[in-house]
Amino acid sequence: MQSVPSSIKYKKRFLRWFINHQLSENDDLSWFLDDLLADESMLNRIRFVDKIDSSPKGMIISTLPGDEPFIFFKGNVQSDNIYTAYHELQLYNDEPLYVKIKFPSAETNRLYQMLLREEKSYMKRNKAIATHLLDYLLEKEKKAQLQEKIDWALDTKNKEMFMFYTTEYKKLMEKSQT
Repeated sequence: MQSVPSSIKYKKRFLRWFINHQLSENDDLSWFLDDLLADESMLNRIRFVDKIDSSPKGMIISTLPGDEPFIFFKGNVQSDNIYTAYHELQLYNDEPLYVKIKFPSAETNRLYQMLLREEKSYMKRNKAIATHLLDYLLEKEKKAQLQEKIDWALDTKNKEMFMFYTTEYKKLMEKSQT
């Protein structure tokens, strides 16, 4: 038997709580969230966020008075149609969907706050990995360029350029070992 990752368990627990305690007669939204609960691969792509403005694709669910109960967006296109979001999730099943949920006491709801913290941690980790990879690739490219210039200096018997590029290469190698 395969175990369910803890983040999926917490997402399920929170969404069940939200359906039972925050949603009133919104059958379509309840259906949509129930369907999400049944699909772990879809739940795995859901990212709960506090700030959604810079997200490429997402939805805002609100039970606050005066707010639209549901908004789905992709880029600059917005829709209040739950089925649009559902079909988007089904069609593009490899892309994350960012979700902001607005409800009374969201700031103090432990489970929701834990999901937000988990996502922030995930984003920081991914950013650190991406930064490290980018630094590595840039350094690798710089080494390759210097090696080409050293080869060129050797081929043209240009001693000054050879000395300059080998010194630069040595500096780069020393820097990468620290």
